[in-house]
This record gives sequence, C-alpha cells and structure tokens, in this order.
Amino acid sequence: MKEGLLAKFIRHKDARKALFSTGSYRIVEHTQNDAYWGDGGNGNGKNRLGELLVQVREELKLRYEDEAKQILLNNKPVVGDRARSAKVRKVCIHA
Repeated sequence: MKEGLLAKFIRHKDARKALFSTGSYRIVEHTQNDAYWGDGGNGNGKNRLGELLVQVREELKLRYEDEAKQILLNNKPVVGDRARSAKVRKVCIHA
C-alpha cells in the first residue's frame, strides 16, 4: 500500500501539493465503512491510511524539499471545513 501511495504522489503533482499542504498535521481517513484503513467513523479505528499518508508525506518532503517548503510558505492548505481539532485537518486528495 505504501509503495502505491508513493507512486501516486510522485506521479501526480496536484495530489502531492495537497499532501504537502497538510504541513505536520495528523491525517485521518474519516469513514464509517472501514475501521482498519479509516477511523471507523467514531475515531476508534486504526486509521492505517492516514498513518501511511503521514509517512509518505515525510518521505516526499525530503525528495521534493523545495516544493514542500514553497507550499508551506504560501500556506494555502487544501482543507475541509469540519476539522475535529486544531491538530487535524480534513483533506481531500484525488488523482
């Protein structure tokens, strides 16, 4: 799964930009349909997708350092409007 995510974000700059826009926030796959890859809809799930996205983001920040810095400097995050806390942003990443 991680290799697939890396390939996606390497290939699709817009998706990578959205991922970088999350800064150092925790990423949560919020869904009632999946308690392994997501949070189970109530926060009790494993959120493995969110955890992998954070790992991929950190790896790609090293690979695309200048791009990541520029996005963070512009600070125009691609976020949803219902984040559950100041440390969690809802982000839609499509490619």
